[in-house]
Amino acid sequence: MASVKDSKTKPSASEFTFGRELGQGNFSRVFLATHNATKEVFAVKLIEKARIMRMKIRHPNIFNEVNMEKTVLNMLRHPNIVRMYHTFQDAANLYFLMEYVSNGELWDVLQLQGKQVGCTEGLARFYAADIVNALEYMASRHIVHRFASFVDLKPENMIVAKEDGHVRIVDFGTAKNLSDISLNGPNFYMSPETIDNKSVDCKSDLWSLGCILFQLLAGETPFHGGSAYLTFLRVKAGTFHLPAFFSDDAKDLITQLLHPQPHARLSFEAIKAHPFFYGVDFAHHMTASPPEPTSEDQFVAKSAADIAAYVAAPSTSPPQVLATASGLPPVTKARLMHVLHRMQLLAHHRTYA
Repeated sequence: MASVKDSKTKPSASEFTFGRELGQGNFSRVFLATHNATKEVFAVKLIEKARIMRMKIRHPNIFNEVNMEKTVLNMLRHPNIVRMYHTFQDAANLYFLMEYVSNGELWDVLQLQGKQVGCTEGLARFYAADIVNALEYMASRHIVHRFASFVDLKPENMIVAKEDGHVRIVDFGTAKNLSDISLNGPNFYMSPETIDNKSVDCKSDLWSLGCILFQLLAGETPFHGGSAYLTFLRVKAGTFHLPAFFSDDAKDLITQLLHPQPHARLSFEAIKAHPFFYGVDFAHHMTASPPEPTSEDQFVAKSAADIAAYVAAPSTSPPQVLATASGLPPVTKARLMHVLHRMQLLAHHRTYA
């Protein structure tokens, strides 16, 4: 039987068996679904019409948002962007039949024992290359994803595919066509020009790329404030701190991406040629495999896990690293201290026992 993906006839909801819920959005839910005849597995975004009508009272542009997501996904064909095959509806719901990408959120890669600490620089480079390729492709299609407040692009909205280890962007509820829409973004990723309600282009997404790269390395966003207002102030002032353990190349790239003036941010060509991406073949990146952790990566992760176990079980012997930490190389020590801080262990009295 021919694949549902290639069929020119729209399917119906009755042709699928719906399984577990994969996620939720502001006005939608995503389910795992199996086509009864072909046994193909998909992710189906279900949007309740009644819920949209209720939300229209406080969100008058909601119909435009739904239609924009449909339009954008129909335009995009890229290996780092989830594919939409069909849209269909019944009396109660709208359905988006989409590629199912198995594995976990990129967010999961940033965590150690449930705390968001960031990933290795090798992995950050690998995933950032995926994002650069996707953003450059969207720019070529005149699409800005803008990481907006309605459904923002962040590690939770990216999936690391089980089959190849590469990132897929999976949520386009607020991607916009530059020819007809003005954009807004969330506090953690929005650019200064967006806050000032100025016109935006693909340079605004490069600001957001800088925020994402920072978060991949540090486990936190660069402009995080105590409130949305304080975050806005930090963004507009261009105030952020680069951790000491970031490599010089990472610091330089992030600084150039987070330039307050859009015209001063790097182009896609300059980004791909930047020393941070040395050795990355962007044209054939999808054939590359995720890098293995270095010996330093392994040492930091094991040391943090050992200290966490010691804090949790006081009767155990203190790990060796507590006695030798002062003699670690400065970058390694700074990185371990950062991870312990993110795990809320740095201030614990047993860490200094």
